[in-house]
Amino acid sequence: MYAQAISALIRRSKLYEALDFLEQVVEPKWLVKRYRRELSGDRNTDRQKNQLREALRVATRAIQQSCAALLMEKMNERAVRFRENQAEIDHLRWQLDVVRRPVRR
Repeated sequence: MYAQAISALIRRSKLYEALDFLEQVVEPKWLVKRYRRELSGDRNTDRQKNQLREALRVATRAIQQSCAALLMEKMNERAVRFRENQAEIDHLRWQLDVVRRPVRR
């Protein structure tokens, strides 16, 4: 039981660390704030938990789309000099594939 509690604390701290990073780069910024707001509060009933999952799924999808737009913008900037930036473009393309993966329910 203690190990599970520690594991949950570590995962939560990593989540907030990731949200801090995303808040700096994602536009519009309210997407990340919305995700944080949904995380706050207690959800005791199954209905409340399902509502939370749905709200987080929607917020996650919006953040994914914003990240994808940011990656596409970076790829387009580098495409002007394709030969010089081909390795970086390939890496951005890989990141874009990761971001576009569907959210598990």
